[in-house]
Amino acid sequence: MRIEPRMSGESARDYAYRLLKDNIISLDLKPGSLVSENLLTKELGISRTPVREALMDLERAKVVEIIPQYGSRISLIDYSVIDQAQFCRLSVEKEIVRLLVNLPEGTSFKELEENLSLQEFYQTHFNPSKLMEMDNEFHHQMFRLAGKELCYEWLFKGMMVNFDRVRSISFSVVKNNTTVREHAQLLQALKTHDGEKAESLITYHLSRYKQDKPEVLKLDPSYFKN
Repeated sequence: MRIEPRMSGESARDYAYRLLKDNIISLDLKPGSLVSENLLTKELGISRTPVREALMDLERAKVVEIIPQYGSRISLIDYSVIDQAQFCRLSVEKEIVRLLVNLPEGTSFKELEENLSLQEFYQTHFNPSKLMEMDNEFHHQMFRLAGKELCYEWLFKGMMVNFDRVRSISFSVVKNNTTVREHAQLLQALKTHDGEKAESLITYHLSRYKQDKPEVLKLDPSYFKN
């Protein structure tokens, strides 16, 4: 498990949640593996209560199973859960796209353009973790530009963790990943106020995990729930 420093002003519970979530998404905490509250308490340097609370939060997100009198286990990746998470995300992001294509003429898309340049760099130099980070930030910036940043925080706080585990694998194992090209096409549609094309692109973009599934499953079939 990768341990990072606690951020300034970050509560112990949020710190435990962030580290556990990030390690689950990156598969440093592998699906099916056991985690110990006592060991996590020592590794993070915090008390047991915030660790337990973070595990309970992650249980609600369907990525941890708390087994009474035994401990906690990282849940297997369940595509039925991912499908529901993707349904929620796509429903919201379609509305974000509709807001963005109707922004006034002259609206700056500079931050999205700069982000896209970084995506191209990390794709060329094959850095899957940074590419996924830039992917997340690209969508985060779309929510900011639409004036719906709180919606992003609520959406990505819990339900997207399962979806992000699959995305993390995809960036590493899927050949000819088209994420950057899809973002470039989406940005162009937003800038030209082409609502129909933008909605079609975001639907394809957020549904591509289904096409990637055969390659993702090859990583380790034991990581996935039948």
